Amino acid sequence: MNTGKSEVCVIENHSLIMEGICKVLRKLCDTITFTTAITGKEAEQIIHQRNFDVYILDISMPDIDNFKLIESIREEQDEARIIVNTICNETWVTDKLIALQVNAIISKTCDTREMEQAIRHILKNEAYCSTQFDHIRRKLRNGRNIKMHKDDYPTKRELDVLKKIATGDTTPQIACKLGISENTVETFRKRLMQKFDAKNAIDLVMKAISKGWIDAYE
Repeated sequence: MNTGKSEVCVIENHSLIMEGICKVLRKLCDTITFTTAITGKEAEQIIHQRNFDVYILDISMPDIDNFKLIESIREEQDEARIIVNTICNETWVTDKLIALQVNAIISKTCDTREMEQAIRHILKNEAYCSTQFDHIRRKLRNGRNIKMHKDDYPTKRELDVLKKIATGDTTPQIACKLGISENTVETFRKRLMQKFDAKNAIDLVMKAISKGWIDAYE
């Protein structure tokens, strides 16, 4: 393990989980100091004021988009080591975290030993991924070269619907804005789910973004 002093920022809004993480940090080494934030806004203020060696955070904070928070950390401190501790095990979430180059992904359902193991790896500048997320990561890696057949490409009208889904519009709203029936919208939605092999609307949008069919900032 790194024998030098390490400063850690823990961003977690659940008090019991926060307490557990801090307990692990105290146990690991007396050269570790840590600062805590229980809201996304508080975390934003802290990371703009100072740099930390390691950040431990969830991606389900209710008051902030933690994907953007990770991007902010990277902008402020490119060499920062980031551990994501999350209950979200959807494929698109893991894919997004890999794209953001986080250093470790662990599940909130893991025991304290795994949290300790992840922190030890990160302090030695080694990547870490729990078994659950490593399985998803390998599936993603194996599927990177799979491309959509031209017959599976969304049509212009399907793209219109896709863009509306991405902005959070409901079926009635999409039907009204595009001047089509709700049944037609649902038909397009089902086709899109099949073409992108998506499990739900969020998975659909993330896959469409990753393949370049829609822009993440539209």
